[in-house]
Amino acid sequence: HMRIYYALIVCWSVGNALSNISLDRNSVGFYQLAKILVTPSIVAFDFLAYGRRTTVAQAIALLLACIGIGIASVSDVQLKALGAAVACAAVATSAAQKVLNSHVQQIGGMSTLQVMDKAFPPMCLLSLMYVPVFDSNLDQLASLRWFSVESVLAILASAAAAFCATWSATRIFGLISALAHVLLGQVKTCIVLLIGAFFYDARTTTQGIIGASLALGSITAYSMLRLPSCTEGDGSGEGMGQVYKRAASEGSEASAVEDGVERLLARA
Repeated sequence: HMRIYYALIVCWSVGNALSNISLDRNSVGFYQLAKILVTPSIVAFDFLAYGRRTTVAQAIALLLACIGIGIASVSDVQLKALGAAVACAAVATSAAQKVLNSHVQQIGGMSTLQVMDKAFPPMCLLSLMYVPVFDSNLDQLASLRWFSVESVLAILASAAAAFCATWSATRIFGLISALAHVLLGQVKTCIVLLIGAFFYDARTTTQGIIGASLALGSITAYSMLRLPSCTEGDGSGEGMGQVYKRAASEGSEASAVEDGVERLLARA
């Protein structure tokens, strides 16, 4: 359990840092394109670590969802070698963090607040180590020219909003799965685009509306395809909670998690 816990902390902290660096080093279009790759990365991680297979119909639905998100949100893609390397690392650590987060809650038995309470202090220490290395505006940060009552209030408000967002995301990891969290994020992107287009005169192209509609339809189809397998206990499409419980029933909880991760590391 401790190895899983340490891996979660490192992936969570490094993934957040790399995601911000990816946005800084790449165009917005390439950043969005890299985020789409989190979905197949999670599917691959689940297969390598736990042998969880996705049916052909489910794989097609996920592929169409990724294509729809790409059509709706990706534009002005500019490829840079360093930026692409950072983006790939961000995708890998983000996918690992999401899956490991589900592991420690669904197998380790930790609640959402327990995970956050145990993980956040060491994550903050790691983040303080990253700041001098990755922050391109470190001189402005050290000068304290930004320090004012308005800035402090904005930082506190941002921290409160970030806590709520992180709590809800971590809760989803414990209740459903890492893949469900990513798909919900894609649904949010599509809904924002469609609401902006139909109700607020946002500059959304026909291509964006088609892409958002395709993604929403594909995610809905994927959800419908998952429902029969979840209720009937079909092994090819069982939910992550069922996968973990089945693995735990074959051995101790600790070995169920560790065996899967060790299998992934061995294949890597």
